[in-house]
Amino acid sequence: MSHLTPFGVRDYLPHEITARQAVLRGVSKVFKAAGFERVVTPTFEYYEALLPGMGAHLRKKAIRFNGVEGNDLVLRPDHTAAIARVVGSRLTAADLPVNYYYLDPIFRRSNSGEDIEQFQAGIEMIGDASVDADAKVIGTAIEAMRSLGFDDVKIDIGYAGYVASLSETEQKALRYGDYTAGIPAHGGVEVVQDVPELVSLHAALTANGYADYVTYNKGLVRDFSYYTGVMFDVVVPGCGRVLGSGGRYDELMGQFGFSAPAVGFALRVNRLQELMDV
Repeated sequence: MSHLTPFGVRDYLPHEITARQAVLRGVSKVFKAAGFERVVTPTFEYYEALLPGMGAHLRKKAIRFNGVEGNDLVLRPDHTAAIARVVGSRLTAADLPVNYYYLDPIFRRSNSGEDIEQFQAGIEMIGDASVDADAKVIGTAIEAMRSLGFDDVKIDIGYAGYVASLSETEQKALRYGDYTAGIPAHGGVEVVQDVPELVSLHAALTANGYADYVTYNKGLVRDFSYYTGVMFDVVVPGCGRVLGSGGRYDELMGQFGFSAPAVGFALRVNRLQELMDV
């Protein structure tokens, strides 16, 4: 058994490392050009320090252990919560917005057969509540995917308010594609005319040349409780899996003692490198 790796982690051979580095080079170039700077948070932290930003979903998937001093520690389960902790504890006097990106792994328990160690690349814009900020983050996601050769990328946009009134059972049904109660509207901006914020977002995306890359989905559901407005998935037709996700989380920073609006996204590097031809 000494030659085997623990469940959920694995070795990476040279061609797999090449694929990952190609992803990281491509997206980091886009992130930097858009004005984002890199931050790195610890691989493990105090569980209590991240707890305010984790929610039930992440708490269930978090990998906890006792540190050498007997403290309750957790492997980084999410970049958003970790960066919120950094800003709330160290950058309260900083001029807003602050724009950060990351290129590091997270660790989550998995029941789907995926690795526990998952590499992510993403951005966080903290301190800007405008629709233009949402449009910039979505545009950056599109450009990051295009930099990797995915010119057919689509951003499927939802809204937290659509599912806020649904029961947990109804949300779970949508999450697993159970449409027995009806298929939610999905299409162009015409399906979300009841949300002025999304109409304004579409106008901004159109002005930036991204209208053809987006669709709108009233049935988009998130496991994470911190999303407060726009939410979105990054997909490629024919792939069958979500390659990234993001959205607005205006209430999360307040959980760390520093109220500020925020929006961001994360790309699934493991999935992207499997699709890349290198």
